[in-house]
This record gives sequence, structure tokens and C-alpha cells, in this order.
Amino acid sequence: MEHITYNLREESNHSALYYETIAAFAEEIVEESKIYTTWMIDDFIMYIQKSKKEALRTHEEYILEVLTLGVLWLHYSDDAISLLQPARSLLSRLTELRQKSNTLKPGVDFLRGILSTILFSPTHAQEIVDSLSLTIENIDKLILWLMSTGEFTQEALRLTIWRELFTTIPKQDAADHIASAIAFAAWFEVRSKEILGRYTVYVEDFLEETIKQDRWREDLVLRRRARVEYHLNMVGAELMNRAYQQDFLRAPRKIVLLPTCMRKKQAQCRAKEVADAYQCTSCTDSCTIYQLKKVGEEYRFEVYMIAHESSAFSKELLIPGEVGIIGIACVLNLMAGGWKAKALGIPAQCVLLDYCGCKNHWHREGFSTDIHVEQFLRLFHKNVTS
Repeated sequence: MEHITYNLREESNHSALYYETIAAFAEEIVEESKIYTTWMIDDFIMYIQKSKKEALRTHEEYILEVLTLGVLWLHYSDDAISLLQPARSLLSRLTELRQKSNTLKPGVDFLRGILSTILFSPTHAQEIVDSLSLTIENIDKLILWLMSTGEFTQEALRLTIWRELFTTIPKQDAADHIASAIAFAAWFEVRSKEILGRYTVYVEDFLEETIKQDRWREDLVLRRRARVEYHLNMVGAELMNRAYQQDFLRAPRKIVLLPTCMRKKQAQCRAKEVADAYQCTSCTDSCTIYQLKKVGEEYRFEVYMIAHESSAFSKELLIPGEVGIIGIACVLNLMAGGWKAKALGIPAQCVLLDYCGCKNHWHREGFSTDIHVEQFLRLFHKNVTS
């Protein structure tokens, strides 16, 4: 198997040890967060209760959101503050068109590839913006930048609510909260590399190669995500699974959404199209998708293949109040998928692909990917960390 960015099987032929490691690390993060986030989260909970902006979420979810704010600020605030408003507006408009029209998608992607190469490539200009400009105005710029890329829509929506909190408290308190999030993220970047770095050792080599290869690609921002963002999504998947599992278990109907890159024989697959997705027709016994379909008969879940994450939330398949989902995806797509499902009122669980191999984003020819089936089945039991 060729290594691309991450590999959860780094120490053996399966990823069982990874899941033990991430469960223990999530506990450490929750404990460490008390140093950085307690005051900030208390203020946020009070704001939500007074404003009734949304239903209260779990403490673990708020820890993840603070950590996300800090990581994204550390890695993207300079770009966000430097990007002029006309460029942000144009990119945002192109992202909207891409989501609304499949017919326009090829042309829009071509334009986004050109603009992304020009605007989002690292320049290391000497007149770099001071990353400690901890103001609401710069939070606004970060959120707009995240939205304009088309890769951080759900992250931007969550940060927008935190931004609203910042407008209701003294400026110095807001700056202190942002600084706390950044300090938490700085600790996380170092510590996550120590704990999870063995699963992401190929990311930096991949990034070095993409600098040469990625000119004009519309998925440039996705492919250039930093190593710490892989670690953030790994932890995010673990914390989200804990937060959402009981609601998932209560859902009367359960659906598994998995990527087409898991097919054993990509070209010969005979899956049939159903409601913006595909269903296995049992053409290959050794295919993991077929095996999950068979297990689904015992555990009472349905299995659907999704060609692209944009079609993962088909209204024909996913009915709020009736359906719980397990999403199987590459590391970098997991947190956004969890937040989107939550916004739609659909309780979700997620399982990481043990490694990436899809032709769309990561590999020229593409190759079959896989998961840790035992971890997948564990999601159907009450204690996700057992």
C-alpha cells in the first residue's frame, strides 16, 4: 500500500492501537482544556442561555470549538487579514455557484483553481500581518476567509456564534478569550504531534510535493491542510462520537454513508444508483462494502456509497428525527460532516478511513481504502470508548 498523507495502521496491519491512542488522548485534552478554556466556555454558555441562539451542546463540543478557533487562527489569520474584500467576495460567490449547480461545476472549479493558486499559495511576504491582532474585526476576516475557500463552511458557521459572544463582552475580555484559544491550540500542536504524529509522518512530504503540483487545482486548500489539522480532526471525530452517540443509538433507522474509494474493484463495481448515492449489488465477496452490507443485516443498518461529500446529505435518504448516520471518510472531512449533520438534526457517528487513496484528491490512479471494522461495530454499543 502506498503512503500518501496519514496511515492509522502505521504500527501493524490494522488500526486497533490508533483507536486506543485517540481515546486516551481525548481524555488528556479534556483535562488540559480546564487550564485554557473554562472561563471562555462559561461565558459562551451564559450567552447561549440568554440569547437562546441554539440549544446548549456538550462541554466536549465546546472544547473542540475553542480548539478549532485557535488552530485556524494560528494557521490562517495572516492569510485572512491580508486577503482583500473583492477577492473574498468573488471566491465566496464561486463557492455558492458550485454548490447550487452541477452544470456549472467544471467551469467554476477551473476559475477557483486559478484564484486559489494566486490567492492561497504561501508567499511569506515580509510585510506579514501581526497574528496577535486579537480583534473582532480580524475574527470577522478569518470567518469570511474560511467561508470563501469552500473548505471550511461548517467551521465558519460554528465560529460565527463565538464571534457573536465576543461582541457582547468588553474588548479586552474578547481579546483574552481569543488569546486563550490560541494558547490552547499551541499546546495542542506540540502535544498532538507527540501522540498522533506517528500516524501522520507523510503529511509534510506530501505538502512539499503539492507546492510543485497543485497550481490551478480547485482543491488546493484541502490538499495543503497542515499536519495539525489532521490531528484536530482525529480528536474532533473522537469527541463528536462521544457527544452524539446516545442520540444516534436512539434513532429508529440507521444509515452508513461511505466513500466509493472503499470499493475493492473500482472499475468493475456494479453498484446501482439510488437517491444521489449508490447501493452495493454484492458483486465482489472480498469487498469491504459488501462485507458491511452483510453485517448490516444483523445490525439493521443500510449501506450507501457516496461519490462526493457534497451529495452526502441527500434529503431523500436522511430524514431528521428518523435517521442516524455513520459517516466513513478521510480525516479532513470528519468534523465538518459531524457539524453539518448536527445542524440538520441528524445524530451522527464517524469512522476514519485507515488511509486515503481516492483519485479525486489524493492519488493519480486511486486505490481501494479500508476501515477498522471492529471500531465501526463498537459505535452500535453504549460506550464508544470501550
